[in-house]
Amino acid sequence: TLEAGGGAGAAGGGVFAQRVAAAQLLSEEGILFKRQSLDLAADKADDRGAAGGEVCGWRAAAVSGGGFKALQRAQAVTRAHASLRESLVAARGGEAISWAPSELQLLSELEMAAIGVSATSSAAARLLESFELPATAKGASELLLSAGLWVRE
Repeated sequence: TLEAGGGAGAAGGGVFAQRVAAAQLLSEEGILFKRQSLDLAADKADDRGAAGGEVCGWRAAAVSGGGFKALQRAQAVTRAHASLRESLVAARGGEAISWAPSELQLLSELEMAAIGVSATSSAAARLLESFELPATAKGASELLLSAGLWVRE
């Protein structure tokens, strides 16, 4: 329970801070989240007497629900991104790799950006940035060349 103005619910403020901190940490992982709505129920003033239901002019309120929910599609894209990144790191190290089906869409986007057929997608841009390469056709080409997927002519 969170109460405005402190009081018994002040410890509940820690819950809110924990949710914010968790959201910040998880956002660094590249997973997209949807904010869930909060349910807010104000206490009735007559339950505590005329003055008992208010703290510093604020009415006490109970908060339930809320927070963040990971989006399934975003989770799949994030897993594919991580998987492709691992495969490209292995390929750059000279290891033989086999592509997982989930990696092929992102690999295709990367190749299309490299040859200039399409703009660099946001997923391909995040992948390039994870290798500290520019999110451009040149950056995509560099990644594909360094992984041994393309050869210089």
